[in-house]
Amino acid sequence: MATVKIKFAHPMSIGVNHYRLMGSGAADYVRENLKEGGWYNVESELFDVAGDSKDAAEEVFDLTNNPSRQDEREQVYGRGRSLSVGDIVVVGEEQWLCQSFGWAEI
Repeated sequence: MATVKIKFAHPMSIGVNHYRLMGSGAADYVRENLKEGGWYNVESELFDVAGDSKDAAEEVFDLTNNPSRQDEREQVYGRGRSLSVGDIVVVGEEQWLCQSFGWAEI
């Protein structure tokens, strides 16, 4: 079990830079923007999910995007928005960037 939160990417961060979130340089790009404080604008409350590290990030994605888990989602996470490309899942001291396919550790 892991306690996690989501850092939601600012819409402007994603819109004009979406192509930079693909490939091997995405983590470095987001890491630099995080230092400048310009990547995300909203954070979720803390909540608990199964797994740890990247497995917990994957669980957050499934929990917030899988329609068959709607009742569980509302119980665990509330009615917050779904995890999307460019968002960051914080698991303890680790940060995982949601990419088009898979994850990059920040």
